[in-house]
Amino acid sequence: GKRGRFRNNLQSKYVEQVSYSAITPHAALAIDEVGVPKQVAMKCSVAETVTGENIERLKMAVLNGPKKYPGATHIFLDGDTMNKTKGNIYRASERTVDMVIEGAVVRRHIINGDMGLFNRAPSLHRQSILALRAKVMESKSLAMNPTICIPFNADYDGDAMKLHFVQSEAAIA
Repeated sequence: GKRGRFRNNLQSKYVEQVSYSAITPHAALAIDEVGVPKQVAMKCSVAETVTGENIERLKMAVLNGPKKYPGATHIFLDGDTMNKTKGNIYRASERTVDMVIEGAVVRRHIINGDMGLFNRAPSLHRQSILALRAKVMESKSLAMNPTICIPFNADYDGDAMKLHFVQSEAAIA
């Protein structure tokens, strides 16, 4: 309805970390996956807190930097990605790989398994927006399994959809 979450709170608001593209069918994708072009995966990013389990993977991402996939764009040493005025923010590069320590936050490229909210306007019911896992592909458009077209009322005659990448660990959980 007109007083719903999308129309009242989210539509026409400036958001980052979102992709908008025509959709194409891809039968090899699982029904809970969305194919994301590699170019989109490199433009959008997700903040990930460095822990003992992911420190090596995030160091490799920082070493790759923003121009090589899978890479990273920034390191937040104080763990605060919201306050961008502090002096503890560094661009990811070979020189900053030693700054990847436990507790820091790394903004990294989208990788397989990252969560995104896949949406086709108009969002008239709950099924118009679904949480799907990203699958990075060598394509130019967002891809989806044809069996999940019905909830979106989508077809492949030029329909376009949005993919909002989920940013917080709480929202992903």
